[in-house]
Amino acid sequence: MKHNVITTLEKIQPWKTWFVTTQEYKKFDGFKIPTKCSVFWKLKEGDFNWLDFEIFDVKYNTINLDKKMNE
Repeated sequence: MKHNVITTLEKIQPWKTWFVTTQEYKKFDGFKIPTKCSVFWKLKEGDFNWLDFEIFDVKYNTINLDKKMNE
């Protein structure tokens, strides 16, 4: 018998449903990524804007990437 984790979480954490909207994308080193976003919780009373963020610069962890590519 499978346990329905989602139903249990809804009882414990009624704010568990959330979503992200993206307002803007930019390219960094040839990669297009979302740079301006908003995070919302879906509540009974309506959507709650929890966080707005914007990314201005990206620095990739190329040391680990280079290791994995050479394995």
